[in-house]
Amino acid sequence: MECRSGIDADIVEFEVRQGAAVTRKMIGKLAMPSDAVICGIVRDGESYIATDDFEIQTEDRVVVVALPNAIPAVERLFH
Repeated sequence: MECRSGIDADIVEFEVRQGAAVTRKMIGKLAMPSDAVICGIVRDGESYIATDDFEIQTEDRVVVVALPNAIPAVERLFH
């Protein structure tokens, strides 16, 4: 394990709302900012690693790592 310091990234968890843009496409087809990555999903108490063919659903909890400048665009996909 290696820890990195000096990286200005945020780890954000979103609860997916009904009708959110992220529920309309598989992760690999989402218009995610280049400075953001969907890392994992929690659904019904089960954890999943984000893959391009995973479909996010309403009420999923999604963990995203992003640079601060990308957060507003990521928030728009989840709301």
